[in-house]
Amino acid sequence: LGGRKDVVDGSILFESVIDPETDWRVAEHVVDGAPVLPGAACMELAHAAACAVMAQRPFALDALQFTAAMTFERMPRRVLLRLAPAPDGYELAIESRAGMSSEPVEHMRARVVALDAPTPRPEPASASDWPVSAMSGQPAQNRLIGFGPRWNCVGDIRVVQNRVMGEFALAEAFHGDLAVHPMHPALLDMAATI
Repeated sequence: LGGRKDVVDGSILFESVIDPETDWRVAEHVVDGAPVLPGAACMELAHAAACAVMAQRPFALDALQFTAAMTFERMPRRVLLRLAPAPDGYELAIESRAGMSSEPVEHMRARVVALDAPTPRPEPASASDWPVSAMSGQPAQNRLIGFGPRWNCVGDIRVVQNRVMGEFALAEAFHGDLAVHPMHPALLDMAATI
């Protein structure tokens, strides 16, 4: 998230720099030759910011909108997450700029909605008797996007009628990522595209 700044109007800002040379989230996600921060990484940033401002209070991310891809052209981008107070929580926006003189580009908007109680989690479904799909073991978008090794996380995909169940796991070499990225962008990205 980077550094936090509390503003007089009640807004909260988090500012960081993402460098395509050193950040695997960008270096391992290349679209048409350009490194791109995956939408799943934006969702992870939004979730981390919401956790930071909501403390232990339950919340939901709502009204998520992607407005522009965060692309990198051989230089870092300064990323700003802005949370503005709203009656039910916060309005969140993620924007970035390539240099101090460039105009900021908005990438994502969402609402952080305070909840009275945590949302109950559904019971995991059992799909062991479902047939394994030919999509198993491969990223669904591998013809369009150059993925790095973290995106090689797709296991068995099982499909019955209009239901899909997938297994996703990071290679052991990347398990340490989960300490910093509990909502891991590669896992979330692959799960969202199946």
